[in-house]
This record gives sequence, C-alpha cells and structure tokens, in this order.
Amino acid sequence: MINKELPKFVLYLKSYLSSGIDLAQALQKISINHNWNPYIKNILFLINYYYNNGNSLVYSIDKTIHSNKIKTHESNLLLLLSTLKICSINKGNINFILENFRNRLIEKLSAKKKFQTYTSQIRFQALIISLSPFILSIIMFILSPNYILFFIDNKFGKILLFFMIIFYLVGIYLINKIIGIFK
Repeated sequence: MINKELPKFVLYLKSYLSSGIDLAQALQKISINHNWNPYIKNILFLINYYYNNGNSLVYSIDKTIHSNKIKTHESNLLLLLSTLKICSINKGNINFILENFRNRLIEKLSAKKKFQTYTSQIRFQALIISLSPFILSIIMFILSPNYILFFIDNKFGKILLFFMIIFYLVGIYLINKIIGIFK
C-alpha cells in the first residue's frame, strides 16, 4: 500500500523542488498539505521533528532511516530516503534523480502486478487441490456413508485417516512452498 503512494509522493516532492522551495521546506509542505498513509505521515513527521529541533536535514533523514520506524520490507521508501539524504549532501540535480526514481518505481510496481496476474492461475490451482479431499469426502459420504464411517469406526481406518491428514498437511506445505517461489 505504501509503494502505491510513493510515486505520487515523489511527484509532489519534485513539483515543490521545481518551484524553488528547498528540500526541507518541501518535505514539511508535503506532510502538511497532503493526506498520506499513516506510515508515510509518521516518517515525514519524524524527519520534520528532528529538523525542527535544530538538526540538519541530513541528520534528520539519517536518524529517521536508522530508527525502528522503517520496516525492512519497505525497501523503496528506504531507497527514497537514502536518495534524498545523498542529494541533500551533494546538492546535485535532485529533480532528475527523483524523476528517474519515480519512473523505475512505477515500472517495478507494474511488473509486480503483471507477475501476480501471471501467477494467479497457480494460486487458484493450489486452492482447488487443497479443497478437493474435503469435497470428495462429502460426496462419498452422501453416496455411501459406510466408506467414510470406516475411517471413524475401525482402528485400521483411524490409522489410515491419521496418515491421510499428515500427508495432506505435508502436501499443503509443499504447495505453499512452490507458490512462495512465484510471489
């Protein structure tokens, strides 16, 4: 969800910087004037908090990066903050860098959506495979209850049922591992 808002965030930041506002003021205006995800709002609040307490912008961004507020799986946000930190040190062409960052981020998000679309059939097949024993047992119970009652009444049937459940759970685990490769 945060990654969906980052291109818009970069676009607003680039627009403020193009109008002549420096990076610190642009971050303050973006945090005040726009309705962001609470996570992004919290990150912007931390940067502005450290900056308003008399610290440099580089220190404020660095302190926010190293705080426990940024989750490790938010690599795009971490990369953006690191980019802003480096740009504020080097005073390079930040608009060009932000435009390239935004384009790459949009491409990455688009590729992720395409990949999820391509793997949806695999996930659907995994759902069908995992539900099939239950569907077949209900159909068998309707057609001939004696076949199912064998697994409940007989001692050998209980052993078979136990092993069927174990193999079912191992199969579900393996299917999830295979699907995990494609996520």
